[in-house]
Amino acid sequence: MLKDAVQAEREQEADCARIENAVRLAETAIAAFASSDEARKRRCEIRDRTILTIADVRRNIVQRAKLAKETRKQIIKAFFRERTPGQNSDDYSAMLDDVPTSALVYHMQYLLRTGELDRVRIVYHVFENRLDRHRYTGAFDEIAAQCAIADPSDDLRKRLATICRLAEEVDTKLTNLWFRQFGPEIQDGVAHEPILESPGLGNDIDNKDEVVIVPVPGRRC
Repeated sequence: MLKDAVQAEREQEADCARIENAVRLAETAIAAFASSDEARKRRCEIRDRTILTIADVRRNIVQRAKLAKETRKQIIKAFFRERTPGQNSDDYSAMLDDVPTSALVYHMQYLLRTGELDRVRIVYHVFENRLDRHRYTGAFDEIAAQCAIADPSDDLRKRLATICRLAEEVDTKLTNLWFRQFGPEIQDGVAHEPILESPGLGNDIDNKDEVVIVPVPGRRC
């Protein structure tokens, strides 16, 4: 759990700026080479060197994003665990049995707008017990956070969201750097070499600590 969201956001912004600067320098250097086999090799070297150089910085960015997500989850769970059920909660919960999981997301949003917090808690627990909830967890958690993390200025929720968003934006830039100008060999518009999976790139923050962006040994650029 993040101990200081303000400091974490500042560090996230600073690290993201470092990676963006490294990517910008690499793209400028890559663009300076003409189209030839030797130039292609040099472009690959620049790309790989850049990826390796910022690997530790990216790892820190990913870790902060994971902590931000975990912090939000813990706050949400604590908020709904501490609230006591209102009257007729069993009847209302039974009414929700026939409501599709996707509709619970919109119903939760409606209850927040109308200020029916007791029913919000019931919908939350009904959702948590649905087997197909993982398809809608992102949208549902965002709505639940509006209720659980509701300080006057809404700063904490925004800071946690910013930390996660910056991590995703950085990985998008690194994905573009990896694939731009380095796709499969193409002859007459036909790809003759399969596109290999890029190492450790993607949008799943939860799994990013398990991989590090490094060049694939033996891969043709």
